This record gives sequence, C-alpha cells and structure tokens, in this order.
Amino acid sequence: MQRGFATRRNQERKGMVGINKLMRASCFRKWLRAPLALLTTLLFMSHPSPSTPTETSDAPAKPAIKQIAPGILAIAGRIRLNQRERTLTIPASVNMREGAIEYLLVTSTGKTHESILRTDVEPYHVHVAMLLLGAKGRGTNAFPEDPSRALPGDTIRIEVSWTSGEKRERMRAEDLVFNRKTKKAMKHSDWVYNGSEIGPEGFAAQQTGSIVSLITDSEALVNNPLPLRADDDNWTPATNNVPAVGTPVDLVITLVRAQKR
Repeated sequence: MQRGFATRRNQERKGMVGINKLMRASCFRKWLRAPLALLTTLLFMSHPSPSTPTETSDAPAKPAIKQIAPGILAIAGRIRLNQRERTLTIPASVNMREGAIEYLLVTSTGKTHESILRTDVEPYHVHVAMLLLGAKGRGTNAFPEDPSRALPGDTIRIEVSWTSGEKRERMRAEDLVFNRKTKKAMKHSDWVYNGSEIGPEGFAAQQTGSIVSLITDSEALVNNPLPLRADDDNWTPATNNVPAVGTPVDLVITLVRAQKR
C-alpha cells in the first residue's frame, strides 16, 4: 500500500512539476516575443503532456496555438488568452437551471447531471493556457482535510457573459449559484486554480471532465475556496440569474495572483 502511494506521488511530482518548470522557463515568460512556431515546438516536443500518460491511457490532443492579435492567442481554436488582461475566455453553454449541483463547469462528457454549464473545450487545453498565462497550480501541495483551511493554488476570478436581446450581460460566476444554507446567492469570492492532478490514467481533469468545482475536488482544474465546499448538497443554480438552457455563454477566468513557490 505504502509503495503504491509513493509511486503515485512520484508520478504526480514528475508530471505536474515537470510541465510547470518548463512553463516557468525564461522562453515561456517571454512567449509573446518569440516566434509562435518555436513556442509550439518547445511546448509539445520537449514535454508532450502534463499528464505523463501511462501506456494504457490516451494522450490528449496537442492544441494548435495561434496569435490572432498582439497579446492575444487562440488555443485549440476556441480558448482565447489575453496577456494584457490576464484572462482566458472559454466558450460554454447553459446546461441546467434547477436541481442539486456540484460543478459550475464540466465538459460534455463530464458530470453534466450536476453542473450549471458545459463545454466542449478540453481541460488539458485549459491547463496549457493557464500555464502560459502564468498560473502555477498547486504543484505537489496536498488539499487540506479541514475545509476552513485555504486550498493551494493560484487566485483567480470567474465571470460569465452572454447575449440577451440586444444587450451583453456579464455576471460574477457566484451570482449564478444559490447557497441553500444562507438562502442567498453564493458569496462573491475569488476561486482557486489548483490545476488538477496526475492519476493512474493520466491528467485527471481530462479523464473526468471536471473544470470548475463547487465541492472539494482535487481532480478539477478550479475549486471553490469557501468552507461550504465540504457540503455536497448545499448548492443549486440561482435560477433567476441563469439564462435559458442551451444559451451560449463565455466563461472568463482572470488570473489575479499566481501562487508563490
């Protein structure tokens, strides 16, 4: 048992720390000044995947990275990275407006029965984009068992925007979530980008489809920092604020502060 645990921890360390070290190298800190082809080669030939997949797992597809304007990249054709604003924009759609939820955003193959939003964007591509933006994730820091303690990772803000008639609506992500205990919308708070983890089958978020979690989920890319994350039954959609099911939305992540190492 101990040997198996040590092996898994060693696998996590090699996978997540290895890709994060590469992203923090000087060539990546100056990525806007380098030729795009060179950056792509360095990223995906030097270290093809943050998951270091096992022989039995499928490696995630390498995302195309294209500069579409000064300081703005398109990743995998769908994610928009804005270096000046320190944001990622992820296309998604409204998945549900009522019922118990544990997630704000999952992939279409993830836990869609308990998530307000869904997307076809791959979690691995989101992680690559966040690392390029300067995020570090939690590294090898473990999640605390005590929900009152802070989660390890980068500080981010999440907003959701969509078109309603001729207007463009924009809300804090927390305003789409209802807190059963307080009987109010979720308290405005920054979120934690922990960056998922390496599991037996590779990069966990890619396997589970979990991107933004309201409950404690080390396999998700992003976690809710509030103590009530320990209560799986506490969250529902704030129906009055959530647009109709199927409405296209943009989920915007702003990197507020990267974790210090």
